[in-house]
Amino acid sequence: MLVFRKRTVPETEGVLTFNSPAAVAAGATVGLSAGLIGAGGAFFLIPVMLYGLRIPVRVTVGTSLGVVAASAAAGRLGKVATGQVDWTLAVALVLGALRGARAGAFVSRRTSTDRLVVVLGVAIALVAIRVWLDVLTRIAWAATLPRGQDGPGPRDLVGPIPVSIS
Repeated sequence: MLVFRKRTVPETEGVLTFNSPAAVAAGATVGLSAGLIGAGGAFFLIPVMLYGLRIPVRVTVGTSLGVVAASAAAGRLGKVATGQVDWTLAVALVLGALRGARAGAFVSRRTSTDRLVVVLGVAIALVAIRVWLDVLTRIAWAATLPRGQDGPGPRDLVGPIPVSIS
């Protein structure tokens, strides 16, 4: 879908106009999803900005980074307060992300917006496929439980899938 979007004004020219109430609603939806499932920032926000708000690609990518950073900071407060952060893992990921972000910005500046749209579309499609495979696997696992037993609760469907190797 990202590949077939209508062309907009050149990425760096003109005045950016958008529907402010729609932008607030999109932000609230993304914030809700980020707080609920710990994901959703760019994955949900980029298509909404490109198609719903008609924001140019480069502006969408830069703006989504700012939005994700702000919403992650807010979400982090709740996760830290409830002891859900592994700080050693977080530091390792941040160190890698800092280097990767710098390399990504370097490559992005030298890449056409048409190619950026294809890369975004492929990345979103791969993530969507992975999520659906995970969901369907968990549903299939839950269906193997004997009748009459309490099935898995919501917490059981969140963790790793038990596998027995004979």
